[in-house]
Amino acid sequence: MVFSRISSCVIIGYALVIASRSSPQQANSQRKTLCITVSNPGFKLEQKTSAAEAVATALGDAVKLSAVQPTVSNATTSNPIGDKCSDTVKAGLSWTDNSLTTQDQFLSGACWCYNWGPGWCSKAQNIDNVPMLWGTQSSKISAWKSATNGKSYDNILAFNEPNIDSQSNISSTDAAAAYKKYFEPVNAGAKGSPAVTSGSSGVNWLQDFLTACSGCQVDFLVIHVYCVTSTDAINFIQQFLTTFPTYDFWITEIGCQDFSGKGETCSQEMANAMLSGVKTFVMGEKRIKRWAWYEPSEEINIDPSNRLMDTNGDITPFGKLFLAS
Repeated sequence: MVFSRISSCVIIGYALVIASRSSPQQANSQRKTLCITVSNPGFKLEQKTSAAEAVATALGDAVKLSAVQPTVSNATTSNPIGDKCSDTVKAGLSWTDNSLTTQDQFLSGACWCYNWGPGWCSKAQNIDNVPMLWGTQSSKISAWKSATNGKSYDNILAFNEPNIDSQSNISSTDAAAAYKKYFEPVNAGAKGSPAVTSGSSGVNWLQDFLTACSGCQVDFLVIHVYCVTSTDAINFIQQFLTTFPTYDFWITEIGCQDFSGKGETCSQEMANAMLSGVKTFVMGEKRIKRWAWYEPSEEINIDPSNRLMDTNGDITPFGKLFLAS
């Protein structure tokens, strides 16, 4: 088992949920652009050279025209253009059930979803369906190419926990090569890094990936966090924020769960306390754009205190707490 340790919380590669997250159902070249930035710091527009020059001429001295390499957007002032989420609505669903009937009760508080695969995770119009290229297996690549061919997306996600043996298990060098070959060609407004686990293992892997993928379009970094206290969770998140100060972040999995082997059970009281503490931090941190508690389904082999849905398919009090504005 691969593990990393910080403070009193240990994160390991876990096999309990791999079947759910790796099932078949879930299963450009560098260019130069011109950015036009007006006096409003939250406004950024990319156009071809001729269009950019035309706008610059029209706006006169209020416009600054500069050539940049689109290696990283690092946007910390606003969410991507067309984003259905905002600084006040960040919650999403890491969702293995795309039934609209089941989802209806969750939609008022969620703005996005993903299911660890390239297919749709929701039929609702107000939800940003975010496809994911889970790994580099031939079946995953084939499904990804088939699903994304000719389509456009607001956001897309790369490999699931490549620093963990029991998950996508990809070296940073191989991940960079696959990212360039299969991920970057997909038409998307923003592209997320591979999703690493919290702790030194994830930090080191992500640093190596960004070095190996120099010149890639990486618009935000993606992390997973599992602890049993909000203090440990926030410490993990802060480590990434500090190590990568120019990037925005998505937390696509977080849960009150002990994967250290100590066998500590996360009670409902502990889960509620962790959720409340982390939620306050997440909603106050502008560089964290989205987050998703793991996991809505009642069937996942994880402490029941984390469940957003009960055995009848109804939203739980914990789910309401997560989705409340």
